[in-house]
Amino acid sequence: MIDAFFNVYPKEARIFNPSTAHTVVFIIDHDYNGVAATWADTVHFNPTWMLKMPTDIDVVTHEMMHIVQEYGYSAGLVWLTEGIANYARYKFRVDNSGAYWSILNYKTGKVIQTVIV
Repeated sequence: MIDAFFNVYPKEARIFNPSTAHTVVFIIDHDYNGVAATWADTVHFNPTWMLKMPTDIDVVTHEMMHIVQEYGYSAGLVWLTEGIANYARYKFRVDNSGAYWSILNYKTGKVIQTVIV
């Protein structure tokens, strides 16, 4: 995770937001039930997920982009912030194939509906 951070975060910051946080905190949070979550300059990682999917190192790439974005939280823009972070995961990948992760190919005329519960 640390290697992924130092490999990816400087690139994301240089390209998208050079004034982003210079100090980032990783917390391995046994109480967090998702995969990972970022607020400001702090990322909470679920250790159960990391043990289950140790090759999903690009979760770091995705979460670092949220720090670079510095949008805060806006329920109406979750799809956009997540989409940009997924694009960064694709673009700056360390080992997406090891995690069996990829962006779906776009097909003209096909509508994908996402429901957030």
